[in-house]
Amino acid sequence: MKIKSVIILALVLLIPIDTFAEPPEYYASPIICIRDFPNDDSVSAIKKTLYIKAIKASITEWDNMLKQQSTLPRSENWKWDLDVKNVNSFSSDCSINIQFIAEPASEKKDLVLGEYYSSSNLINLYYYTPYRCETHRDSSYIYYGICRSSIDLATTDEMSSIFKHEFGHALGLGHDISETSLMNAIYEQIPYKGRITPHDVDKVTDLHPNGFFYAPIESQYDSEYSLDSNPQIPEWIKTNALWWSENQIDDETFVSGIKYLIDQKIITIPHTVQNTISDSNEIPAWVKNNADWWANGSIDDDSFILAIQYLISNGILRLSA
Repeated sequence: MKIKSVIILALVLLIPIDTFAEPPEYYASPIICIRDFPNDDSVSAIKKTLYIKAIKASITEWDNMLKQQSTLPRSENWKWDLDVKNVNSFSSDCSINIQFIAEPASEKKDLVLGEYYSSSNLINLYYYTPYRCETHRDSSYIYYGICRSSIDLATTDEMSSIFKHEFGHALGLGHDISETSLMNAIYEQIPYKGRITPHDVDKVTDLHPNGFFYAPIESQYDSEYSLDSNPQIPEWIKTNALWWSENQIDDETFVSGIKYLIDQKIITIPHTVQNTISDSNEIPAWVKNNADWWANGSIDDDSFILAIQYLISNGILRLSA
């Protein structure tokens, strides 16, 4: 009888004292504050609503995946709960602050899509997305750069992807070298880049083994999430350029590659030119020299793109619509 008593006592002592089947009265879930959308007439009321819904859905996605992959008992899933609120202004009650801004204040951040500031637990989401545009011209050249305006608003999918990345930083994650990770530093418009992966979730659960119960949401990382500043030209286009310069393929095949670059917005030309282009004119022979130099590495991708932009914009290289 004494042995049984000892065993029962031992079992009682092995139960962790911090195990709660429901939140204790003193505990409150972290509050995620979404600030009201700014008064910007360039964004419709419907679009503003969709942005906010996308952010809330993304928070729910993070929350659900943390609960699914956590090693905590299912009865303790409340330790991952997040309280989401819409607010007019931020307060000290907010664990993470989220706000929408048209574009970064600094011109040095022309490709930045979102930012996280660890000192204030603030996430900035920029809804004017960068795009290539004509910045100015002179008697010889047309110059292209990066612009932002209301003509290219972020889609709800893009906004969701950007937020999920920045929220990962707020949960303590740094950038990840894995191309498939949500936390890769470069945003690309390909489906898997906007997904929270099990790899990302594992890192968060490692940082917060008891959920958010004992460890407040905080991060040491300031971050920027940016577009790739160097769009990749497929290798087959460079091969086409080499073969064309050597007269192994015809003009039409070479031009099909240029059209691809325009369709992918790697090469940008004014709409006035796009509306008047035709394939009636023969391509000047000297253009083949540029193609040969590029294919053989004598000039870089940017120089080739700028050269083609100039040729098209000035009617020297004409493409069929």
